[in-house]
Formats: sequence, structure tokens, C-alpha cells
Amino acid sequence: MPAMDPRPLLEALVEREVDFVLIGGLAAAIMGTTRVTRDIDIAYATFAENLERLCEVLNRFDPRVKVSGKPAGGVVTLLPVFLKHTRIVQLVTSVGEIDILDKIAGFHTYGQIAKHAQTIDLGFPVRVLGIEGLIRSKRALKRPKDVHDIVELEAIADATTDASKPH
Repeated sequence: MPAMDPRPLLEALVEREVDFVLIGGLAAAIMGTTRVTRDIDIAYATFAENLERLCEVLNRFDPRVKVSGKPAGGVVTLLPVFLKHTRIVQLVTSVGEIDILDKIAGFHTYGQIAKHAQTIDLGFPVRVLGIEGLIRSKRALKRPKDVHDIVELEAIADATTDASKPH
């Protein structure tokens, strides 16, 4: 599988004005954890124009649908109707593995996810799920691999809070 290179994907999503939030391990790493991840996780708004733009961008990167952790078949053309009716899509692309989700654990809607995002400058502005949102989601998932992330994210949140207090 191709090595992860999130920059071209994120730049294209921003350029096409796709309404999305970077979530998961990459978001946690951007927020300061030592997390190593092998995929790009993205939550997205499901209104029609956004689905069209999202599909347009994803199709640039030769997506193949992943089933049981492996690509199933050749390159596919993603269509908005498919994303509208599929909650989680796992892809293998020319820029690495991508998981796209219309909502995530700990949040009932994409709008709630977006409210917990902050814009981070990665050389271009990217909305990334903030520390409190990442903690909330990882707690709701209850996966063993997220326990370390929660501890680190809580420590980062505490350090940030302490640093902002007047001395």
C-alpha cells in the first residue's frame, strides 16, 4: 500500500472548499500527541454540493475501496449517492489510506464535529478536530489503542490551560 502523504489530499480538499474536518490519529498528532498513524481520517458534511466536491477530489487520487483491510478490486469512481448512503468508507489511494466518515463516535452530527474543530495552519488552513473533541470521540470509541491518546491529549489540554493562566 502507498505511504501516507496527506498534504496533496488536504490541499485539494481546501482548494475545492470541501466542508470537512480532519479527525483521528493524524488530528491527534497535529494537536501534539506522539501518535503514529497510517491513514487519513476525515469527517464530512453530507449536503449535495459538498458530496460532489468531495468525490471530485477523492477521484483524483485513484481510490480503491478497502474491504477487510485490503483493497477490493481496481480503481473506482466515487459518486455522491454512494457517500450519502454509506456512513464509513475506507479507501486505498495514491496518497495512502483514507477513511471518510459522515459522523464519528461521541458526536451525533457532523455539525457537532465542526463546532469542536479549530483551523490549523499547515501552510494552508485545515480544520482539525480540537483536543476536547478528540478526547470525547476516543472515549466514546472505547478502543484499547485510544487509551494512550486520551492520556496524552489530557496532558496537552492541562498544559495549555496552565500556560494560559496568569502567574
